[in-house]
Amino acid sequence: MMSLFTRFLYPNVSANGQITKWSKTPLSKTRISLLLLHYFIGYTLIYPYIMARITLMLDPHAVTVGTPIQLITYAYVLIVTIILIWPLLKESWANMPKNPMQIFRIVTRNMILLYVIYIGMSILLTLVTQQSTSNNQTSITQSMDEQRLLTVGVALLFAPIVEECICRGVVFRTLRSRWGFLPCALISGLVFGLLHCYTSIFTGDFNDLWFILIYGLVGFFMCRAYEQSESIYGAILLHFVYNSIAMLFVL
Repeated sequence: MMSLFTRFLYPNVSANGQITKWSKTPLSKTRISLLLLHYFIGYTLIYPYIMARITLMLDPHAVTVGTPIQLITYAYVLIVTIILIWPLLKESWANMPKNPMQIFRIVTRNMILLYVIYIGMSILLTLVTQQSTSNNQTSITQSMDEQRLLTVGVALLFAPIVEECICRGVVFRTLRSRWGFLPCALISGLVFGLLHCYTSIFTGDFNDLWFILIYGLVGFFMCRAYEQSESIYGAILLHFVYNSIAMLFVL
């Protein structure tokens, strides 16, 4: 019988020791390239610049981007992401467990495990960095005070779909058809962690980069949910539940 530790690191290994093999990703190289450019270049660099330029054209004295412009940008990023990743969404829908309770159990178990380890790592990082929260979490808390509805919408709709499509649908799923679960989950988790801490590199706040470990852990569990459900919708649902609980603490 496999140990609990083995089952944790290799959720694709069945009780009889067989490893689930994944087929080639349904995404073409063109779609993968466009998705990566759309998110890493467009969403993180180009689109914010365009939003700022439009804002200044409308109001030369503006210091922040208005909510309508942000809403349009988020909607654009979401729609384009869904269009580009559509073949994978169809594959995941076909692979969805027929019993809804199976998805519920997968999400619940991963959520419990995630929070148990998350709390322990958070305490350790607080002792090491003397920071109780990451810069990313601090900015979300500030956004809740200024744009509550937009922040909640981004956290519960935009982030679970777009971030999972990129980190799990593109990064994890593409690598998973070639390698085993663990290296793919670690790489996907690292990418997910960097997405939430990369601004600290530009600001020189390298102490905040320790929180890559926390976000990487979250990303690792999203991969587990994808692996166990064989569907990106399992990862999206887990991400939604995780963010929902996080929102409760900042309301």
